Amino acid sequence: MFIIFSQRDDSPSPTAQVIDELFFGLRSSSLLRQIASRAVEGEVDGPVENTQLQNGVSAAPVLARAIPTHMRAGTADSMSLQLSNLQVGVVQSSLIPPQARSQVFLPPSKSSAIPSLPSTMRGSGSSPLLQTLLPSLKRSFSLPYASDAFLYSNGIISSDSLLIACQAEVKFAEDLRKREHYRAAADVLDWLPKNDACCYIGGLLMLHWEEYEQASSLFEGASRSFGPMAFRNKTLEKALASVLPPSLSSLNSLSAYYEHLAQLFEEKGQYQYSVPFYRLAIESADQEVETTDFWHNVFRGQIANEYFEQAYMSLAEMPDVTLRNTSVANLVTAMCERNKVEMLLGFDFVGFQDDVEEVLSFKARNAHPLQHPIYSKIYYSWSIKREDYRAAASMMYQRARILDQLDKPDVETRHVHLSFQLEAYTVAISALSLLDPQEAWISLPILLSSGAVPQEWRQANFGTFGPSDEVRDSEIVELSDMRKELELCRGRRQLVVQKMSIRGFVSDEDFEILPMEVVRRYAQIGMFEEALYSARVFEVDMSIIFTRMVDTLLQESLERHDTPSTGWQYRKNCLERIMDTDRTSIPPSWLTAFFQEREPEYLIRTCLRYQLILPAIEYTILMIKKVCHISSFGNVVRTRLTTSIPPSSGQPAVCSGRDNLCHADSSTIQSY
Repeated sequence: MFIIFSQRDDSPSPTAQVIDELFFGLRSSSLLRQIASRAVEGEVDGPVENTQLQNGVSAAPVLARAIPTHMRAGTADSMSLQLSNLQVGVVQSSLIPPQARSQVFLPPSKSSAIPSLPSTMRGSGSSPLLQTLLPSLKRSFSLPYASDAFLYSNGIISSDSLLIACQAEVKFAEDLRKREHYRAAADVLDWLPKNDACCYIGGLLMLHWEEYEQASSLFEGASRSFGPMAFRNKTLEKALASVLPPSLSSLNSLSAYYEHLAQLFEEKGQYQYSVPFYRLAIESADQEVETTDFWHNVFRGQIANEYFEQAYMSLAEMPDVTLRNTSVANLVTAMCERNKVEMLLGFDFVGFQDDVEEVLSFKARNAHPLQHPIYSKIYYSWSIKREDYRAAASMMYQRARILDQLDKPDVETRHVHLSFQLEAYTVAISALSLLDPQEAWISLPILLSSGAVPQEWRQANFGTFGPSDEVRDSEIVELSDMRKELELCRGRRQLVVQKMSIRGFVSDEDFEILPMEVVRRYAQIGMFEEALYSARVFEVDMSIIFTRMVDTLLQESLERHDTPSTGWQYRKNCLERIMDTDRTSIPPSWLTAFFQEREPEYLIRTCLRYQLILPAIEYTILMIKKVCHISSFGNVVRTRLTTSIPPSSGQPAVCSGRDNLCHADSSTIQSY
């Protein structure tokens, strides 16, 4: 009747429940045929044990009911007699989670037409399940012929044993899975004995449903049929081989089967399941089997899942030297990129320390110094752990150099780079200071370009690199050189901040000032302690600092304490003290300007007393220019220093000989 429904053109697709009932009927008919085939003719009273089935498979004792001699075994009457006291129960499968099996109730039809069934789609295919299972007919269609072809093509009723799923049955379930009728395939497996083929198909279904733990267990259960020492019978072997990939159909290599399972999980990105199967493949591989690829996949899966401790232990187990060296680089890079630096430093890497150092050194020299991870800092920590202080200092010093060569599009970026440079120099000096003073140096390679030694950073700032015509392939940087560069970087940064706070802007030149300019600017803004320290580090002349210090501190003190009430005596004492010390020295301009403004005569007398004739003349001329105002017509304006004749009868006033100086023009004054 079901086949008739399916062949009608106007009938819709069957429901899932109807399909379940169909398979139940087909499988039940197979069971009935098996029971009927065990019926014995004659008078039999009680159970008869039959422990040997076909293909040598042992079975539990079965009951054989006595069939009267006049009744032939295998007929409908004998089958009815056999089933008269048969008890049928539901047994849940441990392979597939139990599913509710609803009974099929067809509503009574009011007409003689065939009742219509609600449409359903099993799986994700575009055709109803039954239509996908119908075989292609070799002859013209006829209902009996089509029904027989369907029943015998799927092999559901061709099983010879209740305890073994034959090849046709498992192939039927596998075809359902391949056609994406996953739930139907699971239902079929529920009706079949759970041999290795069913376990493998069940594992594929669980893999599709992302039930990876159950899939792994099912796949492992099917592994007992692989290998030359595995126990198999022909029926089980054919059933399992029919659902496996062609490369595994011989069932001779357990290692190949485990590799196949690992690849299935790897395609899903489930490395926590693929790694154990790759390890099983290694353990079960024969001596002539190459396991390098297995180890590579094990290590790659451990890295992907961040099982770094397991990956570190796998390094010692790898038989291939080239693979070990490559794996060390991959492990170090992965741990750095995933911020596992502390764990990395905790590994001893016995036998691989040089490889780790080579990887970190290469990354630190070629990676961008501001992008995560900062390999120069990681290399520094690694070198400090190994007590290689020279290597640690060298790497951080090179980091500072690289930061100085980066593009700086704006003032803020320049300031940030200066801060990073300052940090790098400080750390490098700290590491190098741990060495003996005679050993506190590093050697850096000089990359030649067109046969010429490029101008170095220290040479541009300090001019101490060496003769320009000397061709060298390395540069020796001592601890004092690092301190100079540190102080220059610190001075530039601090002066930029000071200028920004005072004026509100800075220029590009402020980031490139030379050491002597740093000292001068410190002294100019009154930061004398910083100026003295910088000058001592730079090994430059400190005169400008003390001159500025005297000018600033002395002037402030005199302005505070030297008042008209003292007769400016403190300033006079300072001037005379300077003259007593060195009469050829030039007094501070602010001190001479003070006396020119208030007591020019004292300034002239003091110069004459110390036999400073030319300065006395200059101060005299300046005093005369101050008291005399020369008009644009050359007339003499009467001042307090002018000696005049009282005017009478319209005669003009006449200047004395001393006052004739008032007629001197600018060229005459300059000649003095």
